[in-house]
This record gives sequence, C-alpha cells and structure tokens, in this order.
Amino acid sequence: MAKRDKHIGIVVEPKMYDELLGKLELLATFFT
Repeated sequence: MAKRDKHIGIVVEPKMYDELLGKLELLATFFT
C-alpha cells in the first residue's frame, strides 16, 4: 500500500501542476 501511495502521489502531482499552470496561463491571457 505504501509503495502504491508513493506512486500515486508522484503520478498525481504532475497532473495537478499541469492543471494549475494551464489555469494560470488562461488567467494571464485574460488579464494581459
């Protein structure tokens, strides 16, 4: 279970970062 959790954490973090970066880019384009 612990190994699975670590793998999930490593796999989920990049996805969340991509989503956050995408949202930030959209906000930047709207405000600029």
